[in-house]
Amino acid sequence: MIDILKKGILIGVGLGVTSKTRLEELLKNAMNEAKMSEEEGRKFVNSILEQSEAAEKNMEKSISTQVKKMLVEMHIPTREEIDSQIAIIEELNTKIDKLREEIARKN
Repeated sequence: MIDILKKGILIGVGLGVTSKTRLEELLKNAMNEAKMSEEEGRKFVNSILEQSEAAEKNMEKSISTQVKKMLVEMHIPTREEIDSQIAIIEELNTKIDKLREEIARKN
């Protein structure tokens, strides 16, 4: 019974259906229906909250990985690559300015 309940709640959390407050409310109702002791209920709530936080972190990591993969596939440069190119352009502009000054002095 508790395992089925945990899975159902985790699915809801995984889908982002409930907020933490709503989740706690659902857990309290589930504890009352399952007639758990206060200690069992506390352990149950903590277990579900820990699992939901871990699932959220995993989901964030997965999304981040997928976004990075898509950017690579679309040939969109990273911030570091753009900054590197900006530095090269600035260096070239400095060299061009120096060459213009040399040409102006010779004329």
